[in-house]
Amino acid sequence: MASSEPSSTFIDRAQSFLSENKRVILIGTAAAIAVGGAAYYAASTSRPRAQPDVEKAPRKDKKKGGKGSKKKKTVKDADGPILEEIVPPAPTVGVTVDDLPDRPLTTEELAAMSSEERTRLAKAFKEKGNSAYKERQFTQAAVLYTRAIEVTPKPEPVYFSNRAACYIGMQPPQYELVIEDADAALKLD
Repeated sequence: MASSEPSSTFIDRAQSFLSENKRVILIGTAAAIAVGGAAYYAASTSRPRAQPDVEKAPRKDKKKGGKGSKKKKTVKDADGPILEEIVPPAPTVGVTVDDLPDRPLTTEELAAMSSEERTRLAKAFKEKGNSAYKERQFTQAAVLYTRAIEVTPKPEPVYFSNRAACYIGMQPPQYELVIEDADAALKLD
């Protein structure tokens, strides 16, 4: 029994010390964690880069072909353009950009067309809108993208985002219409 009495008094003293100094202990613990985190951050960001492995270095040079030899791909490269520069092929069958109707199509005319014809017509309107946009004719480009939206059997988000870009380019910019088209493109995507 003598051994259990001193341990209970030790536990009582420890509990009373913790209850009296609870605030100091919590602040000290938080400070220690903050200092430890700051030290870890400083150590991980200020480390010099590891030396490359001698065995991996020659292989890496072979893959990259040396420093600065990688050039940006363009449309004129043999292996093709980067994604932003890919030009969609012109429609080979059906409607061409020059054969586009000058007026909006009626619902009867649209109903008489097949889904493939409507898709090709919408792509042709988009291409003509792209060329008008490149010439900074934003109003005409917006009209062409609108016609592509009206004609397409399945709404495409790119038509809405292109038309939103036209509304931004107009003077003054049509911010309300930009937001509407951007929201519609996001909903479709």
